[in-house]
Amino acid sequence: ATAGVVALMLEANPDLGYRDVQEILAYSAHNPLASYAGWDVNAAGNWNGAGLTFHDGYGFGLVDAHAAVRLAETWHLQSTYANLDSASAGSTPGLAIPDNDTVTDTVSFSGTDLLIDRVEVDIDITHSWIGDLTIELTSPGGTTSTLVARPGVSSSSIYGSGQDDIDFTFDSVQFWGEQSDGTWTLTVSDGYAADPGVLNAWTLHLFGDSQPVDDSYIYTDEYAELVGQAGTSGAGTAVASGAEAGAAPAPSAAETDAQPAGDGGVLLVELPELDIDPADIVAGEVIVKIKADTAQADVQAFAAEAGVTVAGSTSALGIELWALAGSFEDAAAALAGAEFIEYFEPNYRVSLDATLESG
Repeated sequence: ATAGVVALMLEANPDLGYRDVQEILAYSAHNPLASYAGWDVNAAGNWNGAGLTFHDGYGFGLVDAHAAVRLAETWHLQSTYANLDSASAGSTPGLAIPDNDTVTDTVSFSGTDLLIDRVEVDIDITHSWIGDLTIELTSPGGTTSTLVARPGVSSSSIYGSGQDDIDFTFDSVQFWGEQSDGTWTLTVSDGYAADPGVLNAWTLHLFGDSQPVDDSYIYTDEYAELVGQAGTSGAGTAVASGAEAGAAPAPSAAETDAQPAGDGGVLLVELPELDIDPADIVAGEVIVKIKADTAQADVQAFAAEAGVTVAGSTSALGIELWALAGSFEDAAAALAGAEFIEYFEPNYRVSLDATLESG
């Protein structure tokens, strides 16, 4: 079935490279479940105003043929092996892994300036019972991908695989769209009181593209679910670059004619850098990312004190749409002081025509 979708994508845009096909399928996929329980969000920042959602069992979600083809039609890149960029860093810590304990080691990247497609991790561990081990990789953006989870452990085998040693290359796409630079952390945990080991060495390989001059944001029908506002299928808005605010701004379906309502599930917007004075932002809406495990009662109490009202319901990813009683400048200090707010930004209202004219 997926091969048929890819054929339709290539019919719509024969210039697509194999990496474009992979990225379009990831960004146009949708959650097949009734909730976001068990899903996580990475630090990409260019999908529906936040990062890509992913699930260890469902990947990025269910393939959406209509959305994938519509996105392929507007795709302007050609990403192949020939223009694939990469960076690598390694460590040989010789770090003891005690029983029932956790150890960590880090590598750092600086000046690589990559947007990640995937990562590979070469791991060399001496251990007489690998069923004891859990191995995780955490990005500078805070995303954690589980590479090994006590292999062989099941309802019929509480001890897992008795194979010894790990000398293997693991692969993960759960960091898709994230920035490369910063500190990456490998965490190795031993979950049983026998058979200690040693983390001998590991090497991290990052693969992706050099940072583009302009920012691109992709919005799908799930945007309405994530921020709790009524959505229009396939509609979106060209918005100001998120570089100054620290995250991708959000669209408003009412402000664009870029794609007719119901005529597709995805809108790709290529944006020039815009110089927007915060003083020019009218009283309106702000996108707020709430930290995990925050009590809703605390959010409501703060919102009342800060003079804002929750305009959208809280999603499982903690993204809310708040309506400001005053200007963004007036509310910014209070929002910045709230410990449970991970980030916030004005819901910029820039029309597609204005954006194109500015470029």
